[in-house]
Amino acid sequence: MMSNSAGISPSDSQGTISSLAYDVTFVIGFVLLILLILLACCICSRAERQAQNLQFRDGAPARQGHGINEATLSSYPKLSYSKAKHERGGESIASGCSICLVDYKESDMLRSLPRCGHMFHVKCVDPWLRMHSTCPICRTSPHLGTRVSIPETGLPPS
Repeated sequence: MMSNSAGISPSDSQGTISSLAYDVTFVIGFVLLILLILLACCICSRAERQAQNLQFRDGAPARQGHGINEATLSSYPKLSYSKAKHERGGESIASGCSICLVDYKESDMLRSLPRCGHMFHVKCVDPWLRMHSTCPICRTSPHLGTRVSIPETGLPPS
């Protein structure tokens, strides 16, 4: 075989170029992967911030996990299922709690949310409202009467 003046054969030169091309491709791919991960993180954090800004409580953005205080909660109407049926008429009241999915008994104590009128077992809805400031069904704030958009779709509940 012939060799050039540096003592490198043409086949060695081809191997070096091929190896260099592989190394450059690997580095470019790695950099693109890192950029893609950073872009995904930015998009996710922006979406989370926007979702938090859409939730309002007392006229200011609500922090996730902050619900209604005890004084406000205890001011919401509480009545037995039999009384609720009588006051609202049997057709216009749900037959079961949509939180625990258990049918109401005549003696069950229910809490009615002021703005939307949805009713739940007191033992079910009170813990929910301590953690969230909206109705579990329609996401209406019982305190302000505002609707909160659902982060997954960005659309207000129907």
